[in-house]
Amino acid sequence: PPACAFSESDVLDAAEWPAMSCDDILERSISYHSPDHTAVVVPTDKNTSETSDPVQTPRWARITLDLLENPETSKAALCITRCMAGVVVLNVICICLEPLISGKRANQTPEERALWLTADTIFISVFSLDLMLRWLATVSLEPKLMTAVSFFTHPPNVCDLIAICEIYFDHLMHLPLLRALMLERIARD
Repeated sequence: PPACAFSESDVLDAAEWPAMSCDDILERSISYHSPDHTAVVVPTDKNTSETSDPVQTPRWARITLDLLENPETSKAALCITRCMAGVVVLNVICICLEPLISGKRANQTPEERALWLTADTIFISVFSLDLMLRWLATVSLEPKLMTAVSFFTHPPNVCDLIAICEIYFDHLMHLPLLRALMLERIARD
């Protein structure tokens, strides 16, 4: 396990955990997120002045990153992680079932096209929201250009971005106006 920044006196007995609220926990510590997305907890001393405390990070950003990236931090984070895994599995099932049930897009009825488009739209909305929230939280914790760029060099984030862009690109390619523009360009060449 990672080294803990708490001293022996800062650690509570398990019996005291349920009595602690989120505000109590946040008052006892300040959480930082480093560029490599690992959390470090630094205990605060109640006797120190506000000016000697390290820079406070936005609470919503810390909570968002814990919920979306660290399933071990709470039951809610574990539930969200499992739900996202379920959404990924459902998306893969839909991708596999579409050609088996409806055939090629050219042979689909308007109702079938609308059904598969609705499913894709729901999945892409969930994935886009997840990626956007994680990116905004990471950037708000360390508001630097390199943080914004380095977020997308982290391998899981690269995979998420490629998957999301592929779905958007796939839908754009099937818009009649875009297809007409592509055909016009091909005709010119």
